[in-house]
Amino acid sequence: MDVRIMVIGGIALAAATRIPPFIVGDGRLTAGELIAQLQTARQEHVYLKSRQLNVDHRYLARHGTALDEVVAADRVQFLNGTANLSLGGIAVDLTDTIPREALDLAEQVCASIPGLGFAGVDILMPDLSTLEGASIIEVNTSPNLLVHDAPAFGLPRSVAAAVADALAPPREEEPEAAVEPRVGTRSGGLLAKIRDRWRRP
Repeated sequence: MDVRIMVIGGIALAAATRIPPFIVGDGRLTAGELIAQLQTARQEHVYLKSRQLNVDHRYLARHGTALDEVVAADRVQFLNGTANLSLGGIAVDLTDTIPREALDLAEQVCASIPGLGFAGVDILMPDLSTLEGASIIEVNTSPNLLVHDAPAFGLPRSVAAAVADALAPPREEEPEAAVEPRVGTRSGGLLAKIRDRWRRP
């Protein structure tokens, strides 16, 4: 699967995969009715409501699905053959399940590019449980942050806030006697908290 790992300030903070839109049969509704339900549900999602759902009728026909036929219970039917979000694909958060080695690889790739503050590293992983057989596809310097901030499944990871925190100019040092604890400064911001979480043994 194509996995996107978001690296900010040298730390891999989030991981997600993208899959084509799909319906799940219930043994009662037709494919057309299930697609209509999916369209309605997408309107409640902060990101998906702005993305058109592409239903590839030829793709459905090749997989033996007709819009006017009932879909068997628990049968998963993809609606097209692409995971591209602009064609209705959806993001699934993998941050808590992807192998640590994959995150390390993404960090190493970004570290090899001088001056790279943040990027989305795309890795092709035949098996999401291991890095064996994986390969780097791309380092995207303008990644779609909503892949991680608004996944269709899984937890949002607030990477946009981490990017802002990482890119904010450092605060000028103040005399030690005048320094007071502040919430939200660069040293106590979201990026520092997430970095601390990842680096704990």
